[in-house]
Amino acid sequence: MIRLFSDNRVWVLFLLPVFLGIYYLEIGILHPNLFLVKIRDQHDFWFAPIHWARPLILLGQFGLILLNSIVLNWVFNSHEFLDKNAFLISLNYLIFSSFFVPFGNPEWILCAHFFSILALASFFQIRQNTDARKQIFNASLFLGIAALFEPYLLYLIAFVWWMIFSIRPFNFREWFLSVIGLLLPLSYWMLTSYLCAWQLNWKALLPPLTFAPIHWLNWSIFGVFILLSVVSLLGLNTRLNKASLRLKKQIQLFNVFFISLVVIGGFLFVASGNFSLFSFIILPISFYFTYAIMSSGYGILAHLLFYGVLLFSFANFVILYQL
Repeated sequence: MIRLFSDNRVWVLFLLPVFLGIYYLEIGILHPNLFLVKIRDQHDFWFAPIHWARPLILLGQFGLILLNSIVLNWVFNSHEFLDKNAFLISLNYLIFSSFFVPFGNPEWILCAHFFSILALASFFQIRQNTDARKQIFNASLFLGIAALFEPYLLYLIAFVWWMIFSIRPFNFREWFLSVIGLLLPLSYWMLTSYLCAWQLNWKALLPPLTFAPIHWLNWSIFGVFILLSVVSLLGLNTRLNKASLRLKKQIQLFNVFFISLVVIGGFLFVASGNFSLFSFIILPISFYFTYAIMSSGYGILAHLLFYGVLLFSFANFVILYQL
């Protein structure tokens, strides 16, 4: 399976819905309440509207996972992170996202992932010695939109500026454009809320720092992705030894994003048990782990880890059903 997705075979993308179909069937078997429709009395309709929503939400989530995996893979191939096209990134994202997406529950994390991927695509278009105002504004705008769906992304603002100016000299106009891009979606949302008399929940920006005990399953997922990070970085280091200067700059930009997620997302998880910001780690890990899988030195270890994570992703639903 890994070999199929490692080569330039576009048709393997049609196998992604097969994996999603397995998840769908597993959820349907283990969590039948997501699909069953109960009739309260003879005067009710055959299908209660509240029960219609859960399968539709699940299908919508699977559609977003499929879209995100394909777009993320397009970013990888279009910016030549490898010497040839590969589609392992889409498979990695699909499997990794199953640990963080509450299937059947209406949450916006996948929408935030989508706009973050578009932001990364804009960041990768930045060159050291060329005018990058358009790319910086677009990247900041996409991150601002993503922050509407995941407010904790606002904690990464300082890292966003670090991402920009780690690969090019500081420029006040570019910095100012990045501020405008970040604030534009948020200001439009605040204006819309004011005109529609919606009450903004500012407390959502402050996670409850309870430091309460976290369930062992969440600790297991956290540990798995720390292990994935270690193996991925080992494979990445091997790749960087013979990488071009352009690729090193792109990886440097990505590393800043990765570090910010590990530091801030990891802290939020330990402090409040919230996985939302840490879930964005699957974007860089989907890239990095591809290098580990295709590495000659760490390939066997990465293959074993990949299949272990795949089995754990399927077992994750069984464990959740028993809780």
